[in-house]
Amino acid sequence: MPTEFEACNAILENTVLNTFIVSKSQSLDSNVISWIQRHSYEDFQRHKENGLKFGFSIPVKGVPIPFNLDSDMSKEDYQKLQEHINAGSVENISMNDTSNMVQQVVPPEIYHNWLQCMTSMINHQPFGFQEKVERNGDEIIITLSYRPVNNEKPKVQEFFFDSNIFECKLGLLKKGQEIVGEHTIVMKHLNPKLRGTLVISTDGPDIRIPLRTKLDDVIADSEKFGVNSARVKLAFEEISKTPEFKESLTRMIENEFESLFPEPIGSKINISIRQHNGETIILAQPFDVAYVNGVIKHVSLVTA
Repeated sequence: MPTEFEACNAILENTVLNTFIVSKSQSLDSNVISWIQRHSYEDFQRHKENGLKFGFSIPVKGVPIPFNLDSDMSKEDYQKLQEHINAGSVENISMNDTSNMVQQVVPPEIYHNWLQCMTSMINHQPFGFQEKVERNGDEIIITLSYRPVNNEKPKVQEFFFDSNIFECKLGLLKKGQEIVGEHTIVMKHLNPKLRGTLVISTDGPDIRIPLRTKLDDVIADSEKFGVNSARVKLAFEEISKTPEFKESLTRMIENEFESLFPEPIGSKINISIRQHNGETIILAQPFDVAYVNGVIKHVSLVTA
């Protein structure tokens, strides 16, 4: 989705609605749905007892009566709603309904600023498919949106990914399902060392979404935020501590300098990162390793 969602959500930062914003890059209604999917009935009731009014119902395919969040919902109905969310059966919530929720909860000036931000974002959203991909631990969160061209609504023909590497936890698209508005897909990375691709074939344009490794994400972040940013350092620290990463990197270094190392050198390697000439460099002392986009480009011995 367009990055403007982040700006619109930031306006709600100091309000009670910030509690429900799981991902800053997704719309408020998608965030509320994600929050319900992850939280218990008791958490849901606690917010309602504290006076929160949602102001809308959640429509579900094949269910004639939408789930009214402001009704006296039983625990059984709440759990059924969670099941529908997990199955990807929830339909889009209108902008009017989302707006109604915000208007009921926040002060008028905040509501006005949020509505102005959202209206501007919608008016400038490009036609066709747009997607935004972000990572939360071992989960890859994909926000897919579609703004119709000539009122066309593409229907899914195939939703394909490698089930040995990924598991779809939320938002699985079924054959014949129409893609309209915004749709959230959550993929669990079963083997974070391997890459993959999510392919969504439709009767219109096809969508191919690269599913990257954690290290790929760290390298991309280092190019975006700078190698010395706290975000990059923390993420890389987490990855570099994993035995699999160190073993893999060590093995590649040993292969490159096989004739020079009669004994394994893994225990002697100290890993850190930096940037040089626009490249992200992994420094595996006493070696310089240019690790760009997940590929070892060169290995050189540091002599000074």
